[in-house]
Amino acid sequence: MENDTENQNSTAMATVIININGGNNQILPNATGAVQNFYGTEFAHAKMLDGLAEEDEDEAVHIARGTLSIYYSDAAELNDIIRRIADCRNASDLANLVVNDMHKHTILTEERMVSKDFIEALQQFLTFKSGTSTGNIRTQINKVRKG
Repeated sequence: MENDTENQNSTAMATVIININGGNNQILPNATGAVQNFYGTEFAHAKMLDGLAEEDEDEAVHIARGTLSIYYSDAAELNDIIRRIADCRNASDLANLVVNDMHKHTILTEERMVSKDFIEALQQFLTFKSGTSTGNIRTQINKVRKG
């Protein structure tokens, strides 16, 4: 009888196939969820090489596009946020976009949103000319963050 119950339990389990292709991996059979975070410029560089960047863009725009692709892996979403950045009329609008949209809907952290390299990535897509310094944009982001 005990053997019968054991066989029924083992046949009720689903078959799982895991393919591992490089990297550091943990197999957690009892996990109920997983989170994958990407940090650093290696991922941005890899995404840039995958063809998200336009052919006619200069290197600074390619790098900026790669930086933003960390937060927007889908090409359509990436192009949409770049268009929205370009639509900002001033640093205050940009700060509202960064804090109220990018921060709330992606893995963008509060520390990262005021970092020099992130702000420099945003600057590549700005269409307004006044108030585009890294310091001013950082100040505007901090104002919106503190509400």
